[in-house]
Amino acid sequence: MTVPHAFEVNKAFGERLRAERERASVSQSELATRSRIGRTTIANMEVGGQAATLYQMYVLAEALGIEPTALLPRLSERLTHDDIVERLLRQRQAILSR
Repeated sequence: MTVPHAFEVNKAFGERLRAERERASVSQSELATRSRIGRTTIANMEVGGQAATLYQMYVLAEALGIEPTALLPRLSERLTHDDIVERLLRQRQAILSR
């Protein structure tokens, strides 16, 4: 089994964090207040730009009322290089079209 690249793990974690936050109907600001983690840090985690520490994962999970494992990406969710490039291009296009 090949270990995924750090960017892939951070991106998948961020997607799970955002999905769980939205499922709980919690804003980034509210999650920041509950977890005592900065809103900017949470925003960066959600886009895969910042890795979460183990402690932060536990604090975020507690603030969302979920188990920490709910935030961990499965190896089977591993993104390919083409997936990453495609997502980055879509994000770039969304930013440019604003």
